[in-house]
Amino acid sequence: MRKVNKMESFNKFNFHIVEKELYYNGEVIVKYSIEYPEIIVSTFDVGSKIFNQYNKQIALQLKEFAQGEFYKQAKETYKYNKENGYPIMVYELIRNCNVTYNFKSLINMYFDEYTFTFSTI
Repeated sequence: MRKVNKMESFNKFNFHIVEKELYYNGEVIVKYSIEYPEIIVSTFDVGSKIFNQYNKQIALQLKEFAQGEFYKQAKETYKYNKENGYPIMVYELIRNCNVTYNFKSLINMYFDEYTFTFSTI
């Protein structure tokens, strides 16, 4: 996990990025990059703790999905493509976060989530 420091006007944030490539038979079949915010300076301690716990939990759930069901789907696609002479498709999951408003106790953010999958049906 690496940290990206993004300073905002009232509350101050760190943005954590959890990223990894997952392999099957020596080839990458899943890539994920999950960004989530953490308030590091705020005058609203209780709110910032709840905010931080919530966003970390969402990121961990996405990571579990990427390493579990998403990986399983990618592995099935890999096997199908290998058996049928098709190119290997790399599944991707990307989640980015942006702060659009930050003043006193008000924070507005949007999360952009992208997944790439392939279906044989």
